[in-house]
Amino acid sequence: MDETLETTAPRELTEEERQQLAELDEALEKFIEGKRWSDAIKTILAKADLVVDPEEKVALLKEAGTLYVERSSNQAEAIKCFEAVLEISPHDLEAIERLKEMYEKRRAWEPLVRLMGREAELLDPADRAIRYVEMAELATQRLRKPEICIEMWELVLGAEPGHPQAIEALAPLYERAREWEKLTGVLETLSEAEPDPEQQKQQLQKLGMIYGDKLENHEGAVNAFERLLSIDPDDRRAQDQLKRRYVALKAWDKLEEFYEHVQKWDELIRMFEREADSEELDVEQRVDLLFRAARLWEEKNARPERAARSYEKILELDGDNLQAA
Repeated sequence: MDETLETTAPRELTEEERQQLAELDEALEKFIEGKRWSDAIKTILAKADLVVDPEEKVALLKEAGTLYVERSSNQAEAIKCFEAVLEISPHDLEAIERLKEMYEKRRAWEPLVRLMGREAELLDPADRAIRYVEMAELATQRLRKPEICIEMWELVLGAEPGHPQAIEALAPLYERAREWEKLTGVLETLSEAEPDPEQQKQQLQKLGMIYGDKLENHEGAVNAFERLLSIDPDDRRAQDQLKRRYVALKAWDKLEEFYEHVQKWDELIRMFEREADSEELDVEQRVDLLFRAARLWEEKNARPERAARSYEKILELDGDNLQAA
């Protein structure tokens, strides 16, 4: 017996209900004897509506479903009967098997995938990943519904985190569904496992752009582009993106470290001066940028007269600044 069946004792039938059942039994006997299968099925279903015991109801629904298949060749109505069984007894193996067979014949892929999920719940948790992969593959091959494919592959990952096939399948699905946060998760995993440097660079480029442009997560973007440059220090796109993200984060020390490698001090000084002109920054931040520009003029370009202009701008912002004076 399916353990999901209600365990509480059903209520007693009323005298009127017993009388109705007796009349239905009498009619059913005549219909079967006369091979009036349509009437027999309707009578069995009427009994199923009347009885209150779950086991009796399940047995009657199965009987009606079987007759629909064997005597009426009406799979659509048979399916309704066995689906009604699962509403009462979700893990009824006979109903699951009968429905699987009919769903496959009717190419009803979505209900079949859902049914396989019920079946998977009966397995030991350690064995579910294999069944979930079967479900996900069926959904991917037969259904045109990305949201269901995503759901199925996520079940695989839930049962077996890091499952390579699930990770590979989810990346394009998340991208089409614009699930950017989830896409970054799988791209992180793919890029860490990718042995081919060129492929890894492409993955990190995409990862950094999604972090920066889609999620405005500049920290994530910085991490991706720094990893890319550790593979190819001369990648211009990654360099440009990394500079943008450092500026967005106001990570001025990191920006200086970056320019230490490329030695384009004029470019960095202009960047500091341009940012210092922004009224979106507070005075303290603008003064800090001007001090940085002044220091670089003196230390990297040996242009003290240009440093003096930066100090003058500092005093315009903060007339009491003794360091600038």
